[in-house]
Amino acid sequence: MSRRRVIVLGGGIAGLSTAYFLARDGGVKVTLVEREPRHDAHSTGRSAEILRVAVDDPVTRALALETDRSLEDPASTSLDDGRLIERSGLVVLRTAEPTWAEDLQRRGLSTRVGAAFLAQVAPEIEVPERDSPLDRRAHWVERGGRIQGARLVASLARGASAAGATILRSAGEAQVLEERGAVRGVRVHGGQRLEADQVVVAAGAWSGAVARTLGLDLPLRTTRRQMFLTEPDGLSPTPPPVIWDDDAEFYIRREGSRWAVSVCEVLDAAAPDHHYPIHPELRARAAEAVRMWIKGPRPPLTLERGWSGFRDLSPDDRPILGPDSRLAGLHWCCGLGGHGMTLSLGVGRASASAVLGRPTELAAQCTMKRFESVPA
Repeated sequence: MSRRRVIVLGGGIAGLSTAYFLARDGGVKVTLVEREPRHDAHSTGRSAEILRVAVDDPVTRALALETDRSLEDPASTSLDDGRLIERSGLVVLRTAEPTWAEDLQRRGLSTRVGAAFLAQVAPEIEVPERDSPLDRRAHWVERGGRIQGARLVASLARGASAAGATILRSAGEAQVLEERGAVRGVRVHGGQRLEADQVVVAAGAWSGAVARTLGLDLPLRTTRRQMFLTEPDGLSPTPPPVIWDDDAEFYIRREGSRWAVSVCEVLDAAAPDHHYPIHPELRARAAEAVRMWIKGPRPPLTLERGWSGFRDLSPDDRPILGPDSRLAGLHWCCGLGGHGMTLSLGVGRASASAVLGRPTELAAQCTMKRFESVPA
């Protein structure tokens, strides 16, 4: 009997991870279709690469924790790179009690800390004064840090290929084909038709556009977020914890001898394209944040460059995974929002489980069904 044919449309971190876990199962013939020559041409290559398991939605948090476990032990998922995470820790600042705090504290993954602790682990950082004292709003998450995004992408691509997946890059714009109420495959640039029994759309911010070509709606909001990189500061490259201030909507992390910062803005993007303009007002806000947060040197560090990436946000900050009852054979793996790298391996495993017809508990809680009573 011939194996089921599955096409994963989109070769960013979500599509790569899905293809990897599908191929490892061995029960299906997997083809990954990526329109660009590189897997990191768009959002995957423009990520902050921060591992943050301190997420409010419990299902999204569980997917993040699953990714965290896999990153800690790549051999457990047969990934071939032994160092996929830089464990620097994470400090989250929030005046209101986070909904994730009790869960992570119970797991022994989070604890409250104060100004003295922060001064010890991040002496270069000067947290601006807020209405609430630092001791009342700082949470230490030891397992936070920076995911080695390029290594993870390369390892997933190698692993998927080694497990038998076909990876088709530079495919250009692809069209999902349907006949008589079911998907039949994908047509790529040049007219080549790839037959399939199931198609997983993992196209990131372009997933909504793919849905519309099929006459379907997805409850996704397409946005952009921008990051900036300072000039070198001459300090030790040993990374301090990632600092994420939820009250101020700002985060900062070390990148070699530089600082990477974001003011966590949410800019609506009517439609994603290939252009990533930098907003001058946001650049000015980022420069001011660097002046306020970094103790030295003086004069303040300047911003050397910035970059922007698209994000597809779901209404409940939870990915959309699994089958779409409106079109047989169609699956989604999208809506990762700003959690792409944090959810990468957890989402890929859950997405693959749904395609294989044996969805995990997490996958079952991420389907389109939860939006059936909500207008698109």
